Amino acid sequence: MTAHANYSLRDEIRDYWSDRAETFDLQVGHEIFSEQERAAWHALISRHLGPGAGRASLDLACGTGVISHLMHDLGFVVTGLDWSEAMLAKARAKAQKRGAGIRFIIGDAERTLEDRASYDVIVTRHLVWTLLDPKTAFAEWFSLLKPGGKLLVIDGDFASRNWATNLRELWEKLTTGKSRVVDNEGAVMARRHLSILARVYFSGGARAEEIGRLLTEAGFEQPLVDWKLGAVHRAQARQLSWPKALERATQHRFAICATKPGQKSTTVPCHRETAPPVAVPSPVEVEQHRSSTPLSSDCYSLRWQGCRPVCGFPVRHDLRHPTGAPAVRSRRLQLAARPTRADRGWKWEPSDLDG
Repeated sequence: MTAHANYSLRDEIRDYWSDRAETFDLQVGHEIFSEQERAAWHALISRHLGPGAGRASLDLACGTGVISHLMHDLGFVVTGLDWSEAMLAKARAKAQKRGAGIRFIIGDAERTLEDRASYDVIVTRHLVWTLLDPKTAFAEWFSLLKPGGKLLVIDGDFASRNWATNLRELWEKLTTGKSRVVDNEGAVMARRHLSILARVYFSGGARAEEIGRLLTEAGFEQPLVDWKLGAVHRAQARQLSWPKALERATQHRFAICATKPGQKSTTVPCHRETAPPVAVPSPVEVEQHRSSTPLSSDCYSLRWQGCRPVCGFPVRHDLRHPTGAPAVRSRRLQLAARPTRADRGWKWEPSDLDG
């Protein structure tokens, strides 16, 4: 780091990630350590973006190129952009070793300098929580997409604490005390991380409902929240201590797929399982069915309508049938600051619940 007068928070963020580049791929959640996890990521990307089929994709804040390679596996023509030259050096070396024709460029994710309307899809993983100006960033990403293009944001609230965080810290304190090994370098990096987190836009944590609202303001249509990341988390848990795995499973983590309006190109709709359109029931019919549903009394089942949506953006928003007609509103979804197990992703049937 430097004390130069013109040294900005952007510079500090770039240098922080550059300093982490050497060991970045050693951490679970950054690099992929099993074919099970790789398959889970492929499934997540495919259900929102469909097959690559030579379509142009941009991996923003690509780091060492983990998501870039997943996109390349699926047949996308991939450009990876990152602000850290150290990260890009790792990404290029990895691509050369694997024989993957991925283009890696240096740039600021909030001001990419890429051509307008030049990408079919854009993907980001764990970038949004670091943004200084998400409104500017989302407007930039909107402009880079072709009409009908898709944005897939994979992120989470890594600032808020819960009981699992306290348990993990207690466990680490006890186990570190027994080993009598002090990681001074790790402690320094942790302090830098916290210092940066306190000054970014989402300093209180990146929440799906806030990101969805900002994406809508930027012009995106139908930001759909997908909470079904369980397959990825279960694969990662096999490489983690049990307290760390438990903390990860209880965090506010999500994927959001949003669409740029306009004539659709070769992109596919954001994933939503639906049956053919049917009539929306009256409130009386809903109330009658509600009394017999095996789910929570505040969570309505749409199975009987012939509609089983698996992702959505319901918090503090009216639920809508896929036809666009108004549907019922769940009291719990109105009041919840954080979706509960029964609410996550409009999972209306017990078989759909995926912790």
